[in-house]
Amino acid sequence: MLAGEKFIFDEKEWQVLINELSLTPRQGQVVRYLLVGKSDKQIARDVGLAVSTVRVHLRCLFARFGVHDRTELVTHIFYHFRNSGSANNNHPDD
Repeated sequence: MLAGEKFIFDEKEWQVLINELSLTPRQGQVVRYLLVGKSDKQIARDVGLAVSTVRVHLRCLFARFGVHDRTELVTHIFYHFRNSGSANNNHPDD
């Protein structure tokens, strides 16, 4: 993660989500940057991969989750988070 980088999920939510989705650490990095709107080239630079490697990770994730593009992947991740209980389990009301 780059200093000052803003992500959608806090660290605890993110760890629960990547565990529930069974993402590898590298897939988790790629998805995390995808969720904030980074391009393949930006993700590659930030994570230290070749652009082609980022695209391989994305194609594998598309196939795994039965989606066809980046938008569907992002939607799938948010849908999973919202419906898995992760959102509620990490921030109980006191």
